[in-house]
Amino acid sequence: MNAADSDLLLAALMHRGFSPTASPNAADLIIVNTCSVREHAETRAITRITEIAAKKATHPDSQLWVVGCMAERLGKELVKKIPAIDAVIGAPELADPEEVLRRYLAETASATPFRCNPR
Repeated sequence: MNAADSDLLLAALMHRGFSPTASPNAADLIIVNTCSVREHAETRAITRITEIAAKKATHPDSQLWVVGCMAERLGKELVKKIPAIDAVIGAPELADPEEVLRRYLAETASATPFRCNPR
């Protein structure tokens, strides 16, 4: 399910003119799709999100979105822990990727095209 959600979101982004990058350092929009089925996976996700957030200091206009079931479960607590997160999007919202992009790009992005690193 997690991979399917990522693929749908990537397709919607590409439809809007985004293109994947090979590195989060080159991305203007980074989306981390999370799962919290197991504690180890959640710990790894938080570590990775924290690493990405630290890199935003050198690319302050980039956006960091955390999506999926862990994002849904932790919500604002996740943003308190990692303030560089720009959007927390729960798994149910991912059912409509176009609406997610309409809502969150309007809230967080400028009018210029973005590159993205979907995974």
